[in-house]
Amino acid sequence: MASGLLTFARHDMLEMYHLMGYPEAQIEQIQKSGLLIGNRMTWLMAFSVLPFLGYLLFIKKILRRKS
Repeated sequence: MASGLLTFARHDMLEMYHLMGYPEAQIEQIQKSGLLIGNRMTWLMAFSVLPFLGYLLFIKKILRRKS
């Protein structure tokens, strides 16, 4: 998660698609959707880590009871 957050904080997803060699028409379609433009991917990753950490804390409690 940390690596993804740092990557998307520094580089735009559309820039990454250009570097990966995606066709321009496909990049335009992605750009029209508006989902991956700017720092939205950074925020998406930041908010997705919260439920994951909550799940790990929940599992930790259950595993401690069984041992």
